[in-house]
Order: sequence, then structure tokens, then C-alpha cells
Amino acid sequence: DETTRAAVRALAAEGDVLLEKGDYSAALDRFRRAAALIAAPTVRLREATCLEKLGKWIEAADLYRKVSRTELKPGDPASFRQATEQAATQAVALDAKIPKLVFALSGSDLAGATIEVDGQAVPSAVWATGWPVNPGKHRVVASKGDRTTESNAEVKEAEKLQVTLVLRETAAPPIAA
Repeated sequence: DETTRAAVRALAAEGDVLLEKGDYSAALDRFRRAAALIAAPTVRLREATCLEKLGKWIEAADLYRKVSRTELKPGDPASFRQATEQAATQAVALDAKIPKLVFALSGSDLAGATIEVDGQAVPSAVWATGWPVNPGKHRVVASKGDRTTESNAEVKEAEKLQVTLVLRETAAPPIAA
């Protein structure tokens, strides 16, 4: 209805002002509120732009791809088509910039070992090829049973950084006489 569309336009306009000022968190809030009412590709595109500006590249690229796949209806405004096309271009450009962590795990009996980045499990299938992450600092933890090791990694745009982790055997407890 027209009242909802007016509310979306007002929220998006506030978001645009905040985006222009560089207040990306507040702008993101406005665009998310607007998209919750009507998920217009024009609003979602600006939401993705805020995520990108905030360094949340993984989330931004995902949203750009979602916007690019928006099914348009006959009669939708030309701005919707332009937003979907721009989102597709932005997704490709951002994908090329997303850094990756590559893992090298050593130690004995590593079957069943796990690696987490910032608390998120990394599938072993991508340890050697690269796990996409946002730019910045990350906490990496490898574990198996009672053995744990951790490392900090900092990645920049388009960087592919190897993180070497060693799972050492734990010392056996002393035997009482």
C-alpha cells in the first residue's frame, strides 16, 4: 500500500543521507528496516554497499548476488533492473578482493581434527585451497580431543595467507608410585 511505500522511501532517504556522511552502521540500519517492509532491489543494493564499506565483504558479496538474482516483474521500475545489474557487477568485483586463509595442520594422528575461524567451523575440504574471510584480524583454533592450538591471522584485500598450526601431543600425567 502507499503508506508502506512512503515509509520505505523515508527510511531509504535517511539511509542515503547517512551513507553520504559515512555513517555506514546507521545507514545499514535504515536500509535493513526499509527492506524488511519492501525488499526492493534498489534498497537491498544500498544495504550491500553499507556492508562492503563496513568491511563485511563476505556478507556484502552474498547480498549483491541475491539482489542480482531478483526476479523482476513487468512494470517494475527501470531502477530495479539497474540495481540488479549493478549488484551483479559489484558481486564479481568484490569476490576478487575477498581474502582467504589457507591452513597447514601438522602433528600426529590428525584424523578428526577441526579448525575454526572466529568460532566458525572450517570444512576440511577447503583447508588447503582457502577459506574466504573478511579483511582484518581473525582467531584460528585447531583441535583434536584434548589438544588445541591457536593463532591470530590478519589479512588484507585479495590476500591468500597460509596459517600453519601444530597440534602437539599432550604430556602424559605422572604415574603415582
